[in-house]
Amino acid sequence: MNHLPSFTAAFYKYGFTFKPDIQLKESDVVKYGGNIVTDRFGTLEVEFHFKNSDLIEFPSAYLQNRSVAGLEPYIFPHLDCKWKLCYEDGSRDFDVYNPYGVVNFCISSVKNVLEYTPYNDIEEIWREFRQYWCADLSYHGDIQNELNNVYLVDKKVLSSKENIWGHDTDGLQKIRIFDLEDLPILNADWPPTNFESIKAWLKDYEIIFNDIKKAILDGIRFNGTNVLFRVKSRNLVFGFFFGPLSSIHSNGRRPVRSRVARDLFASNTYIVKRIWVDNYSKSILLTANTPKDTTLDNKKILLLGLGTIGSNLAPLIIRNGAGNGPSGRLQLIDNDIYEPYNLSRHYLGIKATGYYKTEVLKYKLLEDFPFSKIDMFSECITQHSLKGYDLILDTTGEIAITTWLAEKILSLKKSGKESPDLISIWIKGQGQYVQSYLVSAQNLTCHQCIKVKKYSSDQHEDIILRDSCRSVFIPFPISASLYASLLGVHVLKKWLKNDFSSNFFEQKLDPVSEITEESILPMEKCLLCG
Repeated sequence: MNHLPSFTAAFYKYGFTFKPDIQLKESDVVKYGGNIVTDRFGTLEVEFHFKNSDLIEFPSAYLQNRSVAGLEPYIFPHLDCKWKLCYEDGSRDFDVYNPYGVVNFCISSVKNVLEYTPYNDIEEIWREFRQYWCADLSYHGDIQNELNNVYLVDKKVLSSKENIWGHDTDGLQKIRIFDLEDLPILNADWPPTNFESIKAWLKDYEIIFNDIKKAILDGIRFNGTNVLFRVKSRNLVFGFFFGPLSSIHSNGRRPVRSRVARDLFASNTYIVKRIWVDNYSKSILLTANTPKDTTLDNKKILLLGLGTIGSNLAPLIIRNGAGNGPSGRLQLIDNDIYEPYNLSRHYLGIKATGYYKTEVLKYKLLEDFPFSKIDMFSECITQHSLKGYDLILDTTGEIAITTWLAEKILSLKKSGKESPDLISIWIKGQGQYVQSYLVSAQNLTCHQCIKVKKYSSDQHEDIILRDSCRSVFIPFPISASLYASLLGVHVLKKWLKNDFSSNFFEQKLDPVSEITEESILPMEKCLLCG
């Protein structure tokens, strides 16, 4: 369905007309131009640009008046170097079936930004500085504050061997990084395009001018070089690439002579490209969407059982901080070998066949999360010490192992010895329920009491034999495994918040219900916890 006529009519109602674009490279852009009257700046000419005729998102707004005092990029927040004004924050849905409402929102929002945005709001400007910088090259970085040299590889800027991508920095060319106390206020043509405009912008940092000049000369001579600036207080990293205007000057093979480079520098005959680096750290990556009180950072976690639940839970808890922080680590334990029939419900793929699950999962996790500290143990849990852990996550689904763990941990806690807490997670039956059980100093109910309370004698489960002795296979869908993993995350968050009001958690899956929580007390005559 063609919505252009209705939007053209809506814009026309507000005095905006359709503007055909005769430039072939922008032939898909749909433009509407008109005037917006403001009390602050008078009448301003504005163009709204849709990316194409599909009309699936709000148009960009571009100011056409380039000489209005106070209305300049970097001086006026929300206005970038291409004179595009940010007027909507993504919180409103674009409704293609309501063209008059959309157009009214666009025009009134632009007017509101123009009328009420304060000048030189430096806090707002530094938050939006990427838009003002108008970078030609964009990289991702792991740049630590204390280092003055970094490395560029695969569009990533690395500060050391221990970077979040796990890249080796041996043999890579160093890039100089200069520290700025804060963002300099604009005092030159923006954005900087040559050495003179860089000097004018960084006039308070004269001490680094010679280094920048040398970098430009090196770039002209050696086919390109980079210079970066870092504002530590803002976690901003940006800079320049300097290079020869064409391969003719550098011959593509060997450096040009110093005298020729100086002549090219004096005549501004060189390329300047602005660089932007999205700078990250492990803490930023792992806490961007996680409240500080629900992170597993610095926790010592033992994940027991790397089957259908444990393998899917592992990447979730790493994203929540497991295996990170100065004292954090993640221990994987399973003595099982991956077989092809695991494929339909396991995190690992068919290439893991014939290997210990611990080995392949550790390799896979470190490939995805190279900054994490992960250990493995491919033997039975009874051969491994339980000391030194904050928490054990039991995803074996084997009652005997869960009972053994609960007994060991409860005995330690009752004797006052240091011991981990325990969260056990399993799937009931053929995926009808997912359940979890928590043992902590505040909840000392043993697994046997949970079992007696929650499983009556008539709750027999149909178990399907796969093909031979000791070869039991209970069919259930992968969705049950994922729900069990998410139930484990739910219980983990309560544990991290020291919320021990419940020790048994359950979610029905057919149909899917909300998670129910219950506090089950020890039975009076229980030998272990009563």
